[in-house]
Parts: sequence; structure tokens; C-alpha cells
Amino acid sequence: MIKNLSQFLILVIAAFFLLLPTQTAFAQFSFAPIPREAINNLSILKKTNSCPECNLQLVNLTKFNLAGANLAGANLEKAVLTETNLTGANLVGANLSKVRLKSSNLAGANLSGSNLVEAVLSETNLTGSNFSDTDLRGANFNKAILTNANFSNADMFKAYFRDADLTGANLEGARMCNTVLPTGKLTYTGC
Repeated sequence: MIKNLSQFLILVIAAFFLLLPTQTAFAQFSFAPIPREAINNLSILKKTNSCPECNLQLVNLTKFNLAGANLAGANLEKAVLTETNLTGANLVGANLSKVRLKSSNLAGANLSGSNLVEAVLSETNLTGSNFSDTDLRGANFNKAILTNANFSNADMFKAYFRDADLTGANLEGARMCNTVLPTGKLTYTGC
């Protein structure tokens, strides 16, 4: 039986700490600090809509209007670009590994030679985008619009295209080993 308020508070605090999730539960979240250089480069990008070869690692560009932006060779690893407008953007040779581009617009963007390993592009408009010679291993294109996109010679190993629209897409020379097609079937082309 609890005899006073202090005993009750101790019990509540102890119960709180016992119910906290373990460190493993937090493993899915990234708490890495954004590099100072990336913060400075973000300022440049906002002013000029251009930041080729710059470090924008871990930055949050959610809902930014970057239509026609020049980000060729930029490092956007683990950046968040949810609902971002990148129509006609130049992302040639950019590092977009583990980037989140969900529900964004990249219609007509040039991503040739880029690294999109484990990128999330679900529900994104990628109509007419160029992914030639791009590394798309493990990328998620669930429900993406990829009409007339160019995937020639892209590495699509374990990429996920469930319910995506690939109408008119160029897949010539693409490696599609263990790739999930829009129908949900696996393909083993190029394994």
C-alpha cells in the first residue's frame, strides 16, 4: 500500500523508465547532426537554386521549390525531400543514397549516373526522368509515376516498383535482378 505522495511518485517514475523502448527500437531513427558545411550550402541553395558538387547531407528540404535546380554531383545522402518540387532539376552524378523523396515531383529531372541506393521515391512523379546508368539497388518506387522514364543500363537490383506506372519506360540494358515489378512479381533479368 502506498503511504505517501513521495512513494507514489517514485513508483510512477520507476514504471516510466521500465516502459521506455530499448535502444534497438530507436535504431530506425537517425540522430546524426547535420554537418556545418551542409547548413552553409543549404543557404546557398536557397538563394541561387544551384549548388553543384556541394554537401547537403542530412538536410531537410521538405516542400521546397527546387524546380530547375542544379545539384549535379551534390551529396544529398539521407536528405529529406518529401513533397519537394524538383521538376527539370539537374541531379547528374548526385549521391541520393537513402534519400526520402516521397510524394515529390521530379518530372523531367536528369538523374543519370546518380546513386539512389535504398532511396524512397514512393508516390513520386518521375515522368520523363532520366535514370540512365544510375545505381537504384534497393530503391523504393512504390506507386511512382515513371511514364516515359529512361532506365537504360541502370542497376535495379532489389528495386521495388509495386503499383508503379512504367508505361513507355526505357528498360534497355537495365539489370533487374530480384526486382519487384508493378504486378508484384519478381524478375531475374541480369542476375
